Order: sequence, then structure tokens, then C-alpha cells
Amino acid sequence: MKDVRLAAFDLDGTLLDSANKISDFTIRQIQKAIDRGIEIVIATGRSVPLFPEELKRVSGIRYAIVENGAGIYDLKNQRFLFRRTIPYDIVRKIADCLEVADGFAEFFSEGNVYSDIENISRLNQVDKDDNFVSYFRQNHTFVNHLKAQDRLLENIEKINLFFVNQNVQEKIKMVLKEETEVSATSSIADNIELQNSSVSKASGLKWLCDMLGIKKEETIAVGDGDNDRKMLRFAGIGAAMANASEIVKGDADVILLSNNEDGALRFLSEYLELD
Repeated sequence: MKDVRLAAFDLDGTLLDSANKISDFTIRQIQKAIDRGIEIVIATGRSVPLFPEELKRVSGIRYAIVENGAGIYDLKNQRFLFRRTIPYDIVRKIADCLEVADGFAEFFSEGNVYSDIENISRLNQVDKDDNFVSYFRQNHTFVNHLKAQDRLLENIEKINLFFVNQNVQEKIKMVLKEETEVSATSSIADNIELQNSSVSKASGLKWLCDMLGIKKEETIAVGDGDNDRKMLRFAGIGAAMANASEIVKGDADVILLSNNEDGALRFLSEYLELD
């Protein structure tokens, strides 16, 4: 077996297919890798409540880099090992750019995901992909007048914006120009993800490696989105999915089959000779 001790995987567009499903093959091969002693890490923009149920049931996945590196979560003990918020004054500026009708916004706090209650009815009124509607309905906490919930907004790790109009995008760009403590990335089309500028999936992976005593040369990272690029460059082997953009592929050491072809775990299975 080659000298790999840790493999980090993105979810959307990587372990999950176009229907937001994770295949039985992928689950089986993840378990085989764990049984071989490989530390399997989930590295995602999502929080733990938004993980696929099938993945939560895999025995032996201990750590997750969540919310684009704003949190590192111990799945066994159900607690954060590391957590970094966005300063409140910046969260307030971003919230003030938004009206519910402008798009769909998620606010991540202590691993939970909040959205304005008006979005529930809006999901029935807008022409959006069924995967998005299903995702947004599940495991969110919907609150009245989210922008007015100052106690919540004081404790935000990440803000996720979907399908926001051009006017809002320009306002967000102005905030990003003025504020250096927040950065923007994306995991899918029509999506803006905002988090503290000191964190990324790469910083999360480095933090975990330091804690576990693993050299970066002993790691594999797999992803497809803009928010994976730094992680692919950091890892010993950075692998991009076939469905990734050309920019993301340019940061990778190897290009895999697509997420609809189980590309991530087919690569790991062959590389580590799991079968």
C-alpha cells in the first residue's frame, strides 16, 4: 500500500452525484479504506446536519472539516475542535445587503443552519432544481425576520447565498472590498459562500494533520469546486473530478472520473489497492 494516511473528500460534486446521492459503491470503499487504517475526512462547505444520512452511518469517520474550514468537527464526540466566526459588524453588513426576495440565504452558527421562515413558502413559488428544494427543506432551522436576530448574527461561521440577483452580488462585492476579514468562494453554480478569510479547507486540513501527526505528503484531497482549490494544492496528491472546472483541474495532480461515475472512490480504491 502506498504511503497515504489520510484522504479528504469534498461532498457536493465529489462524493455526491448529480442527484445529491452517494452510491453504495462509494460507501463500501470508504469503509474498506477505514478498515485499512486510512483516516477518511469529509471536507465540505456543509455543516454536519446537512451530511447525507448514509455517510453518517459509516463506522470510523472521525473528523470533518466543515463550513469551508470555519469548523473542524469530531463526529465521534459530537463537538467542535476548532471554530472561527465572522466578525459581527461584517455579518451585519452582509445581512443588510439582503432581502428575502433577493435569493436564498443560509447562516451557519455552531453547526446549525438558519434561514428566514419566508423561504419555506418561496420554495413553492420559484422554479428551482428539485435537488436544491430538497436540500433547503431538510435540517434547516427557519426563523422569523432573520436579519433582526442579532444574538444569532453575533455567532456566525459562514453565510451561504444561492441565486442572489446582480444587485445583491454588487453589494456583496463592495463589502468584500472594504472588509479583509471575510472571503468569498463557491462550491456550485449560482452560489456565494462567505467565511472568515483566515480559514479554508486547506487550513482545516493542515490543522488536522498537525493534530494527528500526519505529514501533508501523506494526504490525498479530492474535490471539484472553487472552495477545494487550496486544499488540492496543499495535499500530497490533489485530485480533481472530471466535472470540475478547468481552473480547478489546473490545481490538481490528477483528474478523475466524474461524480456520476464514482470517480473519487474508484481512484482511491485503485491507488490503495483496496480490492
